[in-house]
Amino acid sequence: MLLSACQGGSDAVDHTAVAAEAPTPQAALAGSGAGAEVAEGSAVGAEDPAEPPAPPTAAELVARAGPLEGAAREVFWGTTEDDAPEVLNATREDLEGRHYLYCDELNVHVFYPELRDIGGAYAGVGSDQAYTFIGWMRPQLAWLTDYDPWIKALHQSYFAFFEVSEDIPTFRSWWSEEREDDAVALLRERYADEERVDLTVLVYRQAAYKVARRLRRLRNILPEADVPSFVTDEEMYQYVRNMVMEGRVRPMLANLLDEDGLRGIGEASRELGVPIRAYYLSNAEDYWNYPDEFRANFENLLFDESSVILRANATKSRNGDYRYNMQDAIAFQAWLREPGTRSVDDVWDRTWVRDETDIPFDRTRDLPPEDGAPEEVTD
Repeated sequence: MLLSACQGGSDAVDHTAVAAEAPTPQAALAGSGAGAEVAEGSAVGAEDPAEPPAPPTAAELVARAGPLEGAAREVFWGTTEDDAPEVLNATREDLEGRHYLYCDELNVHVFYPELRDIGGAYAGVGSDQAYTFIGWMRPQLAWLTDYDPWIKALHQSYFAFFEVSEDIPTFRSWWSEEREDDAVALLRERYADEERVDLTVLVYRQAAYKVARRLRRLRNILPEADVPSFVTDEEMYQYVRNMVMEGRVRPMLANLLDEDGLRGIGEASRELGVPIRAYYLSNAEDYWNYPDEFRANFENLLFDESSVILRANATKSRNGDYRYNMQDAIAFQAWLREPGTRSVDDVWDRTWVRDETDIPFDRTRDLPPEDGAPEEVTD
């Protein structure tokens, strides 16, 4: 994918070489180790050249505004992805194998006040949600993680369209039925050298009308909530677009239950000096109890005191949507260390949905009790 919003806080390294004081003839001799005497009237050697400045570190490079370059780009884009799974999990057996090509959560804007301008790095599952969160957070880096190859392929379309779209109307037009042939031609040209270009085209054809509908929904819902987004606010759109263009957004296969993808993200964020300030899980935790791989993956991620976990839980039968939760990430890590923490049910005390107008949202800050999480769930 393309995105990269190079945001502020540039810790530029001073590359101005400071000349050292000229050594005396005696000092020059002592430094040479020659032990010879200098004849009267002989010329003294030239000044020792100043040491060249050390090259900027990956962390210094990532903090600079502009395209991600050099060691920082290698670290960010160079970590190992996971293999595609044999089966795409789901909350029910009849839903296994489905590709979730757009977000159906109608109230993600409940996260906006606490995500606004928090910086750092973003990571999370899904498709269009990522660009919404990036616009709000203004991160330096973003890892778009999913275990479904179709989601990564869909991000390829987002990237290509961001590249050629200088404003929101142009970007939205690429998802329309009228521009389908133009879009396919663009994708085949943009990714001609990639083995999986056929998958990118297939996924675009399957997803375009769904993405168009989702973007229309965002344009209706978010202004009513007085919340900006990358499809309603031109300045925010440009930030997201720049992130992609500058190589600061990476779509990748990363399975919450596998061993490489998330471990690499944790190592890269440490080397780059950028904590993950938000990890979006959607409702993935409803698919399974917490296995060891999941615990290890989140233990390895770099969080700080401002970092949060974002999640949702489907309650469509009652409110046509979800209930939402934000948890302090460091507290979540503490819960995962407890053997008695078996699933999200132990971590999140879910609020009851009263009726179709009720959209619960809560913030979890609690650490596990000193004697650990309960060993048994009681009714």
